Amino acid sequence: MAAPTGTWRTVATARHNWGVWRDFILFLAELPVPPVRPDALTVEHVKAYHAYRQSRSSEAYAWKDRQCVGVLLRSGEMKRLVPADVLAFARARGVGQVPVPKSGYSDGELHRLVTAARSDVVAIRNRFAKSCVLIEKFREAPGQLDEPDRRAASLLVEIAATGEAPRIVPKDRRELMSKQFVVLPDLVPLLVLMVAVTGLNVESVKELPAAHRILGDRAVEVEVLKRRRGSGRWHTTVTWEVGQPGRELHTPGGLYLLLHRLMGPGRDCSQTESLWSIWRNPTGTRDGSRLASHVAPFATRLDSTFNNAKWTRRHGLLADQLSPPSDGDGVQSSAKELLLEFNRLKTSVDVRRTKSLGGYLPSAARTNTVPVLYRNYLRNDPYTRDWAEEIIAEAMVDAEQVAHVTARRETVGGKTSRRFTGTVIVGQDNHVATGTNAEGCVDATEAAWSACRNPARHPASEKPCTVSFIDCFSCENSVVSGHHLPQLIALSDDLANRRGMLSSDEWGHRYGSAWDAIHRDILPKFTPAEVGRARELAGESSLELVEEPWESP
Repeated sequence: MAAPTGTWRTVATARHNWGVWRDFILFLAELPVPPVRPDALTVEHVKAYHAYRQSRSSEAYAWKDRQCVGVLLRSGEMKRLVPADVLAFARARGVGQVPVPKSGYSDGELHRLVTAARSDVVAIRNRFAKSCVLIEKFREAPGQLDEPDRRAASLLVEIAATGEAPRIVPKDRRELMSKQFVVLPDLVPLLVLMVAVTGLNVESVKELPAAHRILGDRAVEVEVLKRRRGSGRWHTTVTWEVGQPGRELHTPGGLYLLLHRLMGPGRDCSQTESLWSIWRNPTGTRDGSRLASHVAPFATRLDSTFNNAKWTRRHGLLADQLSPPSDGDGVQSSAKELLLEFNRLKTSVDVRRTKSLGGYLPSAARTNTVPVLYRNYLRNDPYTRDWAEEIIAEAMVDAEQVAHVTARRETVGGKTSRRFTGTVIVGQDNHVATGTNAEGCVDATEAAWSACRNPARHPASEKPCTVSFIDCFSCENSVVSGHHLPQLIALSDDLANRRGMLSSDEWGHRYGSAWDAIHRDILPKFTPAEVGRARELAGESSLELVEEPWESP
């Protein structure tokens, strides 16, 4: 099939444009001095029409009608005759005319919508299955049925053969026909579940064809129509997974085949090529034949509206409460009803798929391009922003941890140290004990900012220690107690000052391990009060005394 190449996507669009053009021509004809030729048209004429539309409708509709006039003036030979300034003025967008996509539903709201739709589709499937079982029993052994079931089965057999409803009370007639055909109230849950499972927008779902190809009982191939792709690119072929038996409501191919089977009897009566076919109650129509009862609901227009609020209200679906549940007087506030909007549902499905793929847009853009997915569905969605901020925060924490580990990979005596391996003595403000360890104290020798258990034997080299005092924080011989806190805080302040004197890489190479040991392994072991008292006693850090002169910044 050749793809359409025009820009009018539906019959409704063509009718709307034709009405605006007719209105524009009639408006010009009623002017005191109407333009008689296209080249006599001026910007003032278009401005006057825009003001006229503003007086009769909203500002948004007035701008849309003005742009529709621009479509007329740019069509065919007209664009060669109309002045360029008129074309530019009619084409310009108004302030606020760029549409802002609506945000999607929260995870909880989306779950409630999909669960309600899936429960209704299960009920529809069971309704049809129960009818088939009743008809089969009636044909095999009608005597085994009681009188009400036998009468109902007799009517169902007649309905299945003719497709026409018996002449009974309209309400009972719709209930009876719903056992054999899909009816109007069934459309809302079917559309919700199809959008949620396939990821298509509702317009594409409404235009799904009945023609398909099954690929080895594993997948189904369907031609999808999406008008927003531009001229010549409306048609595309998708391959949907069918899934295992019993999982039809969770896979796009399985759900498509289920709907194809449910609406098969209706399509036989309506003779439509669309997937969708419903039975409508012919009450109030002159013709009660099957052509008036069985229709393709989206054959003439895609913007057919349904009672979405009635469906959500029947299921008791409520929106998430973003504010506290009670007002200032302590009175419990009532939750708002959850409004069903298919554009928001489509956004929610795209957001959920993007999250499941870790935010990788090339894989998440299944029915749209990456720019369209981001601009129209993800960018203005608050739940996507919250999720992205959480991902960024987690990434920053991971990056900080990696930076800490990297900064502390200092080679000391031929051994790579990644953490503070010394000892921290908490609760002792006196000096570290020296000499004999008779009372269980730690024997050590004082160093610059800590004490050393055995300066004559480095743990890595087993030789006398020759490393800088700044590397003591990476040595397991190092011992820190409470009386070292003022020196450590002074060293920390000195290291912080040198951060502005050196590049990040050089500072991290020189002091990163010591800084990390002080702030992540030593200071957290002491109470805030102990650290506060030590800060009052902090003096000079003597950092310059332990570095070689040529190493000073």
